[in-house]
Parts: sequence; C-alpha cells; structure tokens
Amino acid sequence: RGDLILRSSDPIDFFVMEVFLRYISSVFDAMFPLLNRETYDGRAVISVEESSKVLHPLLSIIYHHIDELDMRDCDMYKNVVVSTRKYKMATIEKKLHKQAAVSPLIMKEPLYVFIAATAVGWSNVTKMAAPNTLLQPLCDMACTKEFGHITGADLYHLVQFRFKCGEAA
Repeated sequence: RGDLILRSSDPIDFFVMEVFLRYISSVFDAMFPLLNRETYDGRAVISVEESSKVLHPLLSIIYHHIDELDMRDCDMYKNVVVSTRKYKMATIEKKLHKQAAVSPLIMKEPLYVFIAATAVGWSNVTKMAAPNTLLQPLCDMACTKEFGHITGADLYHLVQFRFKCGEAA
C-alpha cells in the first residue's frame, strides 16, 4: 500500500507511493516536505482538482496497471493529458503521445483519434488520422459529443482536407 494519499475532487482517496510520485512529477516533488498537511490513517493527504474519472486512469498509466487509455473517451483522454502537463509528467505524456501515434484506432476509429489528438495539440497524430477518415463517407459521420472538444475551424480543416483529396482522386 501507498504511503501518501491523493484525494480527487469528488473526493476519492488514491493510495500512492510518495517516492514514485515525486520521481514522475516535478510539481509533486516541489511540494515536499509537506508542512501542515491533512492526514488520514497516518498518511499525508494531497487534494487535487481532478476528479476520480481523471485521476484513476492517470494513476493506472503511471503504475502500469493499464497499457493505454481509450481515445474514444475524448473527455477523459484530454483531461488526463492536460493533467500530465499540469503536473509536469513529461514521460507520461510522451508515453501517451507515442501510444496514440501507433494505436490501431488510427485505422479503426480515425475520427476519434483525430478529435482527441486535435484537442491535446498533437498535430502529427492528427495528420496521421485524417487520411483514414476518408474511409467513412462524410454523410455517414454522426455528430457526437466528442466534436465539442475541437473548434469549428478544426472540423473545417478536416472537411477541406477531405474535399481536396476527393478532387485529387
């Protein structure tokens, strides 16, 4: 069991290892030594702004309980990536970026990958996913809640790309 508690905003307690958290995040490392902190069951508690729906997958990646996140859950995916940036977990963001770039979803669900990659600013992954969206006719693309993660300009660029490919064919 961990020697430190991360408490999510909803409030769920996650038991973590202090030394590992400090190693993976310079932001958490800078918090130590913890002074005048809340404790629970003899462990220091650090409350964070993230919900358990974000913290659980983030910690699962950090502790290698899962290998990759589901990019089809764009809200969760975006929030986890934003959290890696907030807590300066560069190695974790690089891992997620690399996984996105080689994900089979680029072929199977390219629109989800396009949206998730666009939402977090990974233009190279966006460019890899965009051509694969050509396999689905534009009229068959459903308007899903994931579109809320990109701008109208982002969608416009995808549609323009598709039209240019159609004209070139």
